[in-house]
Amino acid sequence: NLYLCTAQFSADKTSICAGDQVQFTDMSYNSVNGWTWTFTNGNPPTSSAQNPVVVYNTPGIYEVKLEATDGSNNAIETKIGFIHVVPDAASIPLLEGFESYSTLNGIQEWGVINPSGNGFELATSTGLNSSKSARIMNFGQTAGDIDELVSSPVDLSNESQVTLSFRYAHKRRNTNDDDKLRVLVTNTCGESWAIRKTLLLSTTSAVQGTTFTPTTESDWTTLHVTNITSSYFVDNFRYKFTFEGGGGNNMFIDNINIYAGGPSDDIVTGTAGVSELEAINGLSVYPNPVDEELTVDFNVRTAQEVLVTIQDVSGKITQRNLINANEGSNLVLMNTQNLAPG
Repeated sequence: NLYLCTAQFSADKTSICAGDQVQFTDMSYNSVNGWTWTFTNGNPPTSSAQNPVVVYNTPGIYEVKLEATDGSNNAIETKIGFIHVVPDAASIPLLEGFESYSTLNGIQEWGVINPSGNGFELATSTGLNSSKSARIMNFGQTAGDIDELVSSPVDLSNESQVTLSFRYAHKRRNTNDDDKLRVLVTNTCGESWAIRKTLLLSTTSAVQGTTFTPTTESDWTTLHVTNITSSYFVDNFRYKFTFEGGGGNNMFIDNINIYAGGPSDDIVTGTAGVSELEAINGLSVYPNPVDEELTVDFNVRTAQEVLVTIQDVSGKITQRNLINANEGSNLVLMNTQNLAPG
């Protein structure tokens, strides 16, 4: 005879916006013929269906409990903090420096997805001109581990051009590692995601054979994501960072900045008495030739607006992006897939 061994369940999604529904699936075994579900702050709050659908209307982090029975034996599975209903959308300009948190685990503003190994966590005494940042302690971890840091919603519904900038610090462990950082966005509050940037950290970072922690401003680089298109100008836009370990070193993220930006015919530096050529230096572009994505690498003396344009040999401007550059080193990744050969 087969007797009830355990109660188990899953959900089609665990991070949602208020008002969204979750499909729960019973995975209990063996010979189960009865189910008693309890959904904290869910609608309905309880259910006897095998695979119920539940709506959550209030932001918060909630547990789910299932008691399964075979008529003679009962088993209970409780998942604490299982459903994350994100807060109402923030407005822009938005600046996230992680200074207001004591942890990244179990908070409404950020979701940490950590299947194995070390996940994203709050780091103190590591920020860029501040005390805190988000980090992955990747040094010595198994290659192939994938971790995510998922934002709460941002309202972009009234915008016409938006830039997402952030600052990162990373060092390679050796010349053979292959760490990657991806930036993904969603216009469905997390039901589907699209990659907007893939940063190959093995090509942009110096080598340090010991565990890395940023100690100076020069350890940080600013990256601008400029290809957030109009289909993402919704009231529940979300973004996430996905780190794929490749045997490399630790990585830190700070000063995430989302802001409205539009084209300008003039370079606006915001620096009185300093010419554009004096304010911007160390410009390099690669790879050359380029197929899908061009990296523009430059330094600025002070935080300022910088207009980055691509033009053909006749002088016609084919692409234009206005960047809020951070003091020091900046990277801009420009999508060139739609440019004609030339």
